[in-house]
Amino acid sequence: MFSTSTGNNQPEEEEDLNHQIVVLDNGAYTIKAGFAGHDDPKSIVPNCVAKSKRSVATFVGEETENFSMTGDMSQLKFQRPFERGYLNDWEVETQVWDHLFSAKHLDIEPNENSLMVTEPLVNPALLQQHMNEVIFETYGFQSCYRATAPRLAAKYYSLEHEFSEFTKSFSHLVVDSGFSWTTVTPVFDEFNINSAVKRVNVGGKALTNYLKHLVSYRHFNVMDETFVINQAKEKIATFSTNFLHDLNILKKNPELSVVAGDYVLPNFKTIHEGYLKVNHSVVNSGDNITAENDADEDNNHGDDSSSGGSSNNNNNTSSSKDGDNSMAIDNDSKKKYSKTKKEDEEEDERPAKRSRRSARSSSRRSTRRKESSEEEDDDEDENETTTTTTTSTTTTTTTTTRNTNDEQILPISSERISVPELLFTPTNCGIPQGGIVDAILQSTEMCHPDLKGSLLSNILLVGGNANIPNFKQRLQHELRSVVPDHLIVNVYTPEEPSICTWHGASSIASSHEFKENAVTKKEYEEYGHVICERRFNR
Repeated sequence: MFSTSTGNNQPEEEEDLNHQIVVLDNGAYTIKAGFAGHDDPKSIVPNCVAKSKRSVATFVGEETENFSMTGDMSQLKFQRPFERGYLNDWEVETQVWDHLFSAKHLDIEPNENSLMVTEPLVNPALLQQHMNEVIFETYGFQSCYRATAPRLAAKYYSLEHEFSEFTKSFSHLVVDSGFSWTTVTPVFDEFNINSAVKRVNVGGKALTNYLKHLVSYRHFNVMDETFVINQAKEKIATFSTNFLHDLNILKKNPELSVVAGDYVLPNFKTIHEGYLKVNHSVVNSGDNITAENDADEDNNHGDDSSSGGSSNNNNNTSSSKDGDNSMAIDNDSKKKYSKTKKEDEEEDERPAKRSRRSARSSSRRSTRRKESSEEEDDDEDENETTTTTTTSTTTTTTTTTRNTNDEQILPISSERISVPELLFTPTNCGIPQGGIVDAILQSTEMCHPDLKGSLLSNILLVGGNANIPNFKQRLQHELRSVVPDHLIVNVYTPEEPSICTWHGASSIASSHEFKENAVTKKEYEEYGHVICERRFNR
């Protein structure tokens, strides 16, 4: 009887697992969703819900981004299920998941499929239990397997680069810089060393908020324009390989800096997405600064000469006698008379000057209008756009004939490098914490001494912030300056750092590891949260 019952149960469990497996990389900013074995996620949607301030309308996922094509994003109030990196608002998360499982995206019935989902590092037991209840009781998935992002990313990078030094090593150090925070996790033989996990409370959200404060203080109030400023951050942010040197160039000779530029804000009518304009020859803000410096220097020289002249005159008058006072009084009276006469003449000449200026300005305006109309006629005849746009993650160099009335310019200079600099020096915005380099050193020190060398030589940089230009070079440069010379420092970055975790989850979901460690709904109903904690905590 015992042997026959086990023989009957084993095929049932295999049948439960031999169906479509849904893979969710449940990030704090976006959700990457797809199916096991696929090359890329089927849908990438924002993990948020937005409500209109003027109506009862609710927008879920990508509907919030589509709203920017027709409405003002400042009229939306966003709600995110994640707070400080942990999922604690399932009322919002279930709305996003329902939208994701609908016919618009995955088009599945949860009770007919299995689930492979990610969870935050060192997730509290209470939040883990809440996730188990939603997965098995609310949605009724047939089976589920949870895993953390660092080991999934390391798994995928090892599979994609079979003959690299990274794959040959059993120990890896994963730096995951996402929306809420940046974590440093040692991974040994596909297991996280949780006792050595370090966290920096700076992520994409903190960078966006810091940019909002800088722009609001220096230019105009944008504290309610989170969507627009986050979009600007993704376009303008770049790491400097020598931060202090670049700041000195911006301060002394801004026209020589390649950092300064102008960011064109979207107006959601003709411009739906902002872009960066960089002029490598002369930047407008640089011209103003240098002109002011030159004017200040000229004034200083003039003051020096006048002070020198006055000192000489004082010396000459001190040597003169009291009998010359009458001549001085006559001279003063003549000067006053000449001044009043000149002032009267200037007052008579002012209307004439104003009329001349108005005539000149009107003539200039008319010529400009003629030139603009001629250019528009030429453009219509040739049917060619004179806009040449080169878009990249670093900069966007644009030469355009767009109507300047449609453009709202935001001058950008040191913000481009000072905003991402928070990842290395959080104290710049008042966070009493060390940066990524300090977290890496502390994490390796808490591991076994024999692992330190292999961890530093196999650093994997993933997450949304890994897309910021020069991040890899800057991190390797900073580590090389503090790590002993006999240790090798290598930093690896996948081709698509944002979806590297999803690729790792997809590869595990299509392997035997999922069948061995996944918890079925029947097992959950029988053993509860205990079996989930036993199989998922790796």
